[in-house]
Amino acid sequence: MERQAHSRQSVEGAKMPDQALTEASVFVWSRERGLVPVYDHLVVLGSASDCLAEIKELCELQKEKMKDCDALMAALGIEVPGSYVSLTPGDDMESTMRLIWTEQSMALDQGWLRIDPLIENETARVILVRASRRLARQLQLLKEIARKCGFVLGVVTPEPMPPAMPGMPGPGPVLGVVDYVVQPGDTMYLIAQRFGVSLDALIRANPQVRNPDLIFPGEVIHIPGVGPGAGGGLGPGPGAGPGPGPVGGRRYVVMQGDTIQSIAQKFGIGVSELIAFNPQLQPPYSLTPGQVIMIPSAGAVG
Repeated sequence: MERQAHSRQSVEGAKMPDQALTEASVFVWSRERGLVPVYDHLVVLGSASDCLAEIKELCELQKEKMKDCDALMAALGIEVPGSYVSLTPGDDMESTMRLIWTEQSMALDQGWLRIDPLIENETARVILVRASRRLARQLQLLKEIARKCGFVLGVVTPEPMPPAMPGMPGPGPVLGVVDYVVQPGDTMYLIAQRFGVSLDALIRANPQVRNPDLIFPGEVIHIPGVGPGAGGGLGPGPGAGPGPGPVGGRRYVVMQGDTIQSIAQKFGIGVSELIAFNPQLQPPYSLTPGQVIMIPSAGAVG
């Protein structure tokens, strides 16, 4: 026992990991280990599909990531568990991939992202970043495969479309719009007054806003009838954002203090869905105030 304790203390940093770091690391190792045979099963299921190359890459990434998990545990001086979560893959590609997506999301949300702020060991941090990059690539591949196969990964609550006003057309593409980044203290009414549009027109132009009485600083609001070709000649207001983004999502401007976790929670989506929808983000997923990211809407992931 003394020899084992001495071995752990000799790890770089000479500091025993705290309970939170130990629990998160063991959680990650167990989840990732349990996925190895599921990925292998996916290779069998997809052997006759046109996604076999992507599936094989997924499998290889998982095996390399397991090496990272082992190395991370060793660098932190944490004993590798004697058992792991046993997972039963589905009988078809869709159910198996949904299982993988769910488990990888749990490993990311409840494991990798919990470990990140707790690590002081530089060797362990290098391993963490390397493993996170592998996971980011896996999420992209899963999304690509799902798109090819015609199904959706992740569960995102659909955004209800506001009912059309009596005698007026329902929400649809709006010509001549500019984008405005919501500032602290803004309301839809004040924004409508600032740009000289009616409140009803502003609400109709922004069906992604669930509750017009509740908008958040940093959210992007579409201003109808004030852009090029609208005839009004007005330019964008202060804080106008960049051009339109990918179909199936809305833009969000990062505010001071925002993190990947807090933004995902604000919009009711999973961290893994947010990362998968923003392939430009790289581990460790640090954000800068003013940075624009996309928030996936219903069915946008996959």
